[in-house]
Parts: sequence; C-alpha cells; structure tokens
Amino acid sequence: MPLEQAIRSGRMHGALAKLSHMYAKQSKSTHFQQKWDRLFRSVLPREPNVLKLKQAVPTRWNSRYDQIERAFKVRKVYDAITSPETGEADLQCFHLSEEEWKLLEWLNEMLHALSMCSHAVSLTTSVSLSLMIPLFTELINTMEDNIDHLESREEAELRKEAIKHAKDKLLKYYTHTLHNPWYTFAMSE
Repeated sequence: MPLEQAIRSGRMHGALAKLSHMYAKQSKSTHFQQKWDRLFRSVLPREPNVLKLKQAVPTRWNSRYDQIERAFKVRKVYDAITSPETGEADLQCFHLSEEEWKLLEWLNEMLHALSMCSHAVSLTTSVSLSLMIPLFTELINTMEDNIDHLESREEAELRKEAIKHAKDKLLKYYTHTLHNPWYTFAMSE
C-alpha cells in the first residue's frame, strides 16, 4: 500500500507502514544503508553491532512484534535520520511522531504477551503458521463447542461474530501459505 494511503487509513496503520517502508528503503539502497551505519555508530557507539530495521511478514507469527521491538532499539537512529529538522529530506515522510511511538509501544505490549505465549507453546522464538494454525483451529473448535448457556443473546452473537472473524483470518493465512511447498511439507504428518 502506498505510504500516503496508509497514513490516511489511520495513525496505527500509518506508523506501521512507515516502519515497513523504511525497512524496504534500507534493504534496497546501499547509499541509505551506508548513511544508516554511519549514523548508528555516532548515535549508539556502545552497541557492538549495527542493528538494522526488521520486516514484518504475514506468515511469520511474531514478526510484527520483532519489527516494533527492533524499531525501539534503534529509535535514536530512526528519529535522527527522519527528523523534519535535521534528517534527510527524502526520509522525512517516514518520521514517527511521539504519538505514533506511543501507539507502537501500546501495540507492542499486547504483541509481547502473544509472543511469550506462542514461545511457551512452541518452545521457539521463530513461530510460524505451520505451528500456530493447528493451535488456532483447536481454539476455534473449543470456542464453538463450549457454549455458555448463561451468556446473553447479545453475547452469543458477539462470540459467533468473533469466531467467524477468526475463521476468516485463519482461512486467509492458510490459503496464503497453502501453495508454499515448505509450509505444506511442515504441515504434513
């Protein structure tokens, strides 16, 4: 999605799009990467290695969390290179306001909890859909089977809507990865 359209879609969507577009710029431009490296060494001289931004991938479960977590580690560099006052002119459109950083922090707190849970379930930090889809399928089945007879009609409708939404998302990601031979191999019993 073009950055301008993402920003118009909402503050959170715009902040995430800025991170993604900066990652793309960093991975495609040698000139940008050299600027990033020089700035990184001057702003964070105690860091032993130059840290780069990370990409969020739809089929990698915790990648959004990893992306935001890394952005916070390199925030000083990110802010310096995109600053409206001192940053590169062509990078100023990627600048994250203080409010956007707060939104990312809020989102990452929730994603951190999910990351910890998925790590506990799978015993790995690189959780993929091949590990999570069976768990979500089981969760959805449990939600459908365990109907609380004390819930109101409105609560029951909301639960059904949540289950339908979860199924739609699961189907979207499943079909997205179904044609990937590595995913199919990982799912085979």
